[in-house]
Amino acid sequence: IFNNNVVNNDLDNKNMSNKHTHNENTPNKYLSKEFLLLSHCTEKTAVASAPALWQTLFASFGLKLKLEASGCCGMSGMFGHLKEKQELSKAIYALSFKRIIAKNKANITQVLATGYSCRTQIKRLDDIKVNHPISVLADIYQASN
Repeated sequence: IFNNNVVNNDLDNKNMSNKHTHNENTPNKYLSKEFLLLSHCTEKTAVASAPALWQTLFASFGLKLKLEASGCCGMSGMFGHLKEKQELSKAIYALSFKRIIAKNKANITQVLATGYSCRTQIKRLDDIKVNHPISVLADIYQASN
């Protein structure tokens, strides 16, 4: 989602608000919330600015997105599914993700995770479904059309 063209031309120049739905089209149910982002570790490694880019994108819709410092969820693709790696996968999850999920259970619908592996691991270990941040933006888009 974040290629160099988007980063250089849109987000770095703060032109997003001219190109996307602005907050007058954002449903009130979102404007009063503060979302929390758990970024996929590979995404953060590939594009270190990705969490801040998500935050800028959300701000262009009038939304608050808090960035949470998190490590790896422990899934790492198929790694966490391998029988011989499951205990290590759970231990890695417990280092940051488990604490963050526990701290935010009351507002879990506002917790977002960019990684499919992360969302799978949260569901598997805490039996909680979290969404990708694009799902919030898609809902806003659908509501405005």
